[in-house]
Amino acid sequence: MWQVLKELILAIFYPHYCPACHEEVEGPGLLCEACRRSTYAPGYLELKKETVPHLDAVYRLYRYEGGVKRALHGLKYEKRRDYLDRMGEEVLHHEADLEPLFTGNPFVVALPTDPKRRKTRGYEIPPAIFGPYLKKHAIILTQALWRQKATKPQYGLSRAERREN
Repeated sequence: MWQVLKELILAIFYPHYCPACHEEVEGPGLLCEACRRSTYAPGYLELKKETVPHLDAVYRLYRYEGGVKRALHGLKYEKRRDYLDRMGEEVLHHEADLEPLFTGNPFVVALPTDPKRRKTRGYEIPPAIFGPYLKKHAIILTQALWRQKATKPQYGLSRAERREN
């Protein structure tokens, strides 16, 4: 009951607007329904083994454009913490698409953020976004990777600079 009341108060005094088209979003999630449909593209990305030899697969729910790109940029560089829960709701909205990925006894490894950036930001993005889904499905998020060195943010770098970074 308290959660419903809290959501009602937040919706009245702090409505959420789609980061892509700036229309008010009704209900849970980050994107309005039209923007969700236009960027929703679940599936595996094609990887070049010579570019990423140690990575077997990358799965995405959305194309990195529009509201998704703006929201991730807001999380990383503008401290838009309000997007975290809404992005988690987007993942839960499409949980049926993720179920085939997690068979057996899966665990998830997130790429770690630079500790200095994480401290400045105040949160680690992947666990915050995917945490509700992982918790709901009893999937373990493990820290199996450690960052060896601080790197520049990839945003704004050319393809060659990203590869070098």
